[in-house]
Amino acid sequence: MTNSSKKIASVKVSASHSNPKWAKQEREIIEKLNEAAVEFVARYCRPDGTLIWRDQWGSMDGSDDPYEAFMNLALFYSIGGNERVYELARQMWDMITWQWTQYGQIHREFDGYYDWMHHGEGMLYFYFFGLTKPESLVDRQRAQSFANMYNGKDPEAPNYDPEHKVIRSPLNGSRGPRLQVTHEDWQTHRTVLDDYLAPYEDLKSHDFANKRCHWSDDAVYTEILEKMNLRMNRGDVPLNLNATSLMTHGYMYSHDDSLKQWVTDYLNVWHERAKANN
Repeated sequence: MTNSSKKIASVKVSASHSNPKWAKQEREIIEKLNEAAVEFVARYCRPDGTLIWRDQWGSMDGSDDPYEAFMNLALFYSIGGNERVYELARQMWDMITWQWTQYGQIHREFDGYYDWMHHGEGMLYFYFFGLTKPESLVDRQRAQSFANMYNGKDPEAPNYDPEHKVIRSPLNGSRGPRLQVTHEDWQTHRTVLDDYLAPYEDLKSHDFANKRCHWSDDAVYTEILEKMNLRMNRGDVPLNLNATSLMTHGYMYSHDDSLKQWVTDYLNVWHERAKANN
């Protein structure tokens, strides 16, 4: 049978119906959100797109928060937002990345070093762009560049040990593993962490029975950092499993089997560690 002789299924429409109420309301919500997106950006940003915030910001913390504040622009566009929303999503990702590069947290469009809870939060914005215009060349290139920071191909970011299949530190990023932290790294956390238990029970400068640990005390802070550098900042941790989302994102753009294999290998090695830990 030739293609020309095949029967094509057809549907005959004999009556018209008005759109259901829920569909009209859904479109009304989308239109309201289109307007709200423009107002939201205008209220909290300068005309150039930078956030109305501090002129300086130290420590390794902070870039995930502005990404989280604006990431739903990209997600909203993917489910029906207009082109202006997409333009704002692009503008805000670019300007947040630039602004936090100036502060010092971001390097080469990725956090210099931080934990994967915060990396994972901030990267959602970038992941959502894959739902908007997946043909974007710049997103494809960034996805590969970010993946290279964790597969051993980026010499400036030797986060991954391919022989032992470990990410070398709980703190990692575009500058590589942070094997030693400094007073500046945790500086902005100090007053917040004053309300928490001490991270170690054997601090000489603090009685663990007192519950709250005063990071604001210079002696306590110095001892905590010393113990962190001795005990905590070298080696892999389960939280680093969130890096698999980054590698999977890169794979979905490129279909590079080496990225897929990385995810499989890293998941398997953690599975074996968990079994051996019983």
